Amino acid sequence: MNPVTKEDDFNLHLKWRFPDVRKYLFAFFSLGIALLIVYSNSFYGEWHFDDFDNIVWNRDIQITSFTWDSLDRCFHGIDYPYWLRPLSYLSFALNHYYGGLNVFGYHLVNFGIHGLAAGFLFLFLFKTLQLPLLKERYGANAYSISLFATFLWALNPIQVSTVSYIVQRMAGMSGLFTIMVLYFYLSARTAEKRSHAIGLFVVCAVLALLGFATKETTAMLPFTLFLFDLFLIQGVSKETLRKNLIPGLLSVLAVLFIGFAYTGFASPIGEYKDIRSFTMLERLLTQPRVILYYIGLLLYPANVRLMLLHDMDFSKNLLMPWTTLPAIGLILLILAFALLMSRKRPLVSFCIIFFFLNHLIEGSVISLELVYEHRNYLPAMLFFVPVAVFVLTVIDHFSYRRSIQAAMVCGAILILVFLGDSTYTRNEIFRTEFNLWIDNTEKAPRISRTHNNLGRTYWNLGRYDESYEEFLKSSRITSDLNPRQLGIVQYNLGLYHLEIKGDPATAAPYFQRAIGAYPEFAWTYMGLCKAYLMLDDVSQAVSLSRLAVSKFPLNPDFSRQLSLVLLKNKEFDASIREARTVLKSHADTAEVYPILAEAYRQKGQPQKAVSHWEQYLRKRPDSVRGRLALVELYDKTDQTEKLVKTIEKLWSLKGDRGFSDVIDDAAAQPVTKAYVPVKKTILTIIRRVVSEQLLKEGAG
Repeated sequence: MNPVTKEDDFNLHLKWRFPDVRKYLFAFFSLGIALLIVYSNSFYGEWHFDDFDNIVWNRDIQITSFTWDSLDRCFHGIDYPYWLRPLSYLSFALNHYYGGLNVFGYHLVNFGIHGLAAGFLFLFLFKTLQLPLLKERYGANAYSISLFATFLWALNPIQVSTVSYIVQRMAGMSGLFTIMVLYFYLSARTAEKRSHAIGLFVVCAVLALLGFATKETTAMLPFTLFLFDLFLIQGVSKETLRKNLIPGLLSVLAVLFIGFAYTGFASPIGEYKDIRSFTMLERLLTQPRVILYYIGLLLYPANVRLMLLHDMDFSKNLLMPWTTLPAIGLILLILAFALLMSRKRPLVSFCIIFFFLNHLIEGSVISLELVYEHRNYLPAMLFFVPVAVFVLTVIDHFSYRRSIQAAMVCGAILILVFLGDSTYTRNEIFRTEFNLWIDNTEKAPRISRTHNNLGRTYWNLGRYDESYEEFLKSSRITSDLNPRQLGIVQYNLGLYHLEIKGDPATAAPYFQRAIGAYPEFAWTYMGLCKAYLMLDDVSQAVSLSRLAVSKFPLNPDFSRQLSLVLLKNKEFDASIREARTVLKSHADTAEVYPILAEAYRQKGQPQKAVSHWEQYLRKRPDSVRGRLALVELYDKTDQTEKLVKTIEKLWSLKGDRGFSDVIDDAAAQPVTKAYVPVKKTILTIIRRVVSEQLLKEGAG
């Protein structure tokens, strides 16, 4: 570097080596603006479906500090015995730490991931099309092909189920890290200096590890990189095939190792019997039809065809339905075509194989649901490259006919406008739970889960009778009513009779049927336990709570419930021990403190009861029930100053309502609460204290 002097105006003599900077700026700017427009109505979209289990109700990601214990619990996902998608769950935890359950922050991160993925997809395609094997054929149009293919992928409304459905950030992160690894791997393989190449390979390795920590689909990375190198850098020939035999085998072994590592080196297939209405063979036979269905959705993503839960009959054998065998045959022909064209058209071949390869994990024997649109996020990244090549080739071919060329350009622009409009419309549907499930139920009325989920939406809106009707519809549909779904529907019917009708005798059999159908659905035990308490069968409630704790030892709600029913059964010491067990593993579980407080009060230790209610109010400062409990306890322990301040706080909390109504509300459903205020006692104390304060003020 030359010295910096005032004679040359302190010029730093830095050389700018960034060719085509305007092209890059235009690509990133236009992509960013287009995405911002079509996703502008998504940033306040509500929680949906699996969001609740994974984020809203998942205490393990709702961290309050960055201790190792908190992070370790977060990395286990939803009470898994081993780490599961730790980076994805950590991202949710960070969102919660900084913004609680405000959806804006979660949507902003999802949108940022999609924007980054689109940017790296463009960079990867632009760099790939300038490789020696491809430059002669595609180099002149590399920029246009890359940008058009990226727009077709990024604006496609099928991506809404990844970008706007918060929990599917997992799929988005998997896609982002995969395309980043591909880009930096390509940069390393084409680097001029060895030192640069080594540094880029290190970046690849780090990004790959991060990708493996997001979702299982990233496990295909080693084999994807191998095929990319073989097809587009080395070129397919007898010599390169022979030379790459061992690297290819090692990449397959790496995929298998990573895949088994995700399951703790147990069977990756999973369970079918209790959670699916189809067998492993039926799923395997159905997936070719599903893959072709995905291709249709990608090419024609009209909103009438898009939904969260799709209604697809599974294939019972090769001839039922008759489309099963033709679907298998067509996919085999497509793959054979890709392999046969690997020397003449390596780009098209690799894009085809990339699509099917990255559908392999979720599109084979693993016991997942049959169809989900978000599964196309990663596989479809290169899907539109051949489409873009074809469109731009046709436009170039008609360069001598300006009218035809102009029509083709307008057609391409109209396609992008159609995609953007469909994405914006799809985001409107995703904006609320009600819109989503009304839309899905209208499009797929034969699915039990859509009616059940619409019923839950009506429930959350306070429209309980409409909710009950949807639950009944759900229970009568048998096409997809597997044991898990049957258990959930029976639970919801039981909950209606328990919570809305106040009829535990009618509710209990529904809960019992739910446990019989699907004993792994945790909340059913809560409902049945509450029904037993309302029926004054405390011994049954204790037995059921102990069973729930043994089945779900990592869930603090069941230990808390056991401590409550032990309290109701007058087993105060046992109740205290169970409550302290909860606090030991989940110190932020505020609802344990009322149980501890009431246990000590009934044991004749009011000062300890006071201490626990005060701890509770530090976490729930606006709790009326906590203040009412302290009114009794402060009066009993002669803590007059605190008693006065507590009544003053109650006065501000009650608003325009009378104390009598406030106490009645706090005393509702007494069997489910550790502490039940005694109206007469509290009103007497309040009147006395208020009178004393008025006298003092008068005397003053």
